[in-house]
Amino acid sequence: MAARPRITAGIRVKDGEAHARHCLERLSELVDEIAVLDDGSTDATVDICRRFPKVTRLLSWPKSFFHEGLDRTAVLAMVKDTRPDWILIADIDEMLEARATGAFPELVSNPEVAIWGFRMHHFWRGRTHYRLDGKWGEDTLQRVHLRLFRNQPGIYFPVQQAHGTTIMGVEGQMAVSGLRIKHFGYADPAEARAKYQRYLTLKDSHDYSHLVDETGLQLEEWIERR
Repeated sequence: MAARPRITAGIRVKDGEAHARHCLERLSELVDEIAVLDDGSTDATVDICRRFPKVTRLLSWPKSFFHEGLDRTAVLAMVKDTRPDWILIADIDEMLEARATGAFPELVSNPEVAIWGFRMHHFWRGRTHYRLDGKWGEDTLQRVHLRLFRNQPGIYFPVQQAHGTTIMGVEGQMAVSGLRIKHFGYADPAEARAKYQRYLTLKDSHDYSHLVDETGLQLEEWIERR
């Protein structure tokens, strides 16, 4: 029986101690190695990362500005250095649902697929309910987040894009997995407000008001699937 293809996860993080343990525990079940780019955390994030044996790359790159394109590009280089067959890109405040542990070997063993997309559920006011109203619902129900892909020579992240980057240059078929990503980055109101203020510094054309606006709030209880 052929061995499962090797997977390395790549994460960018700053001050993510509230989420680090949950995220890294799940990733450790899914992948062979984890590469972490820390953007100058001042909390216990780095110490938590060092406790996980599968974190084999840990680089500190403090910056005075937010730029996802630069960070993702650096993360991709770190991940490629481990020579994996597949790459999983994640954020420290995200976690694939529990059943991913049993499903991942089948995903990366599918010879017809080069990149897998996932639906993301954004939790609000805690870790039990996610939002379905407005832009939150549109993202959950309509958008596919491309996070798991084959390690190919021509893949890259647009370095000029400060926010909302996605992998480019993957050759082959894309498929959407039934697995869901749990996003806890806005589950705490104080963290949501801090992200809102940080994104405003980007001075781009995006409207970030939904990050702090509860008009028409619609919450759905998270139910685990088997």
